[in-house]
Amino acid sequence: MHKTAHTIARDSLLSLEAYARQRGEFRTKVMAHKKDRTVHVGAHVTLIFEDELTIRYQIQEMLRIERTFEEQGIQDELDAYESLIPDGRNFKATMMIEYADAEERKRALARLKGIEDRVWVQVEGCPASMRSPMKTWSARTKRRPPPCISCASS
Repeated sequence: MHKTAHTIARDSLLSLEAYARQRGEFRTKVMAHKKDRTVHVGAHVTLIFEDELTIRYQIQEMLRIERTFEEQGIQDELDAYESLIPDGRNFKATMMIEYADAEERKRALARLKGIEDRVWVQVEGCPASMRSPMKTWSARTKRRPPPCISCASS
């Protein structure tokens, strides 16, 4: 796979031990960074516009949660999330659908099935843009992706 400046290099990730020591400070930085990148769409849907920092955080968190320290496992996470980093010609957003009540969430998710293929973003002066890489992400990683919208900015 061709690596560009918009990827996260393996050697730039922290070890599990180093991440554990820096996690609190790093998390605070990322949460503050995400504030200006977050758009609430109604009461239950939020779009978070991703960049290298937000995806780096997600990768470090997945490695921590899964206790991944072997090279192949780390590379698998990098490969899985790399497509969520904008390349300078587009923007990408993770769609969060949140319902506190489990039963309400179950009903809502059934109603919203396929929402990732029906959401679009339009920037003033540009045509509406819609593209969902979810199916590609699922096939490549063999697991359910976070809902994500990838929009090209012409």
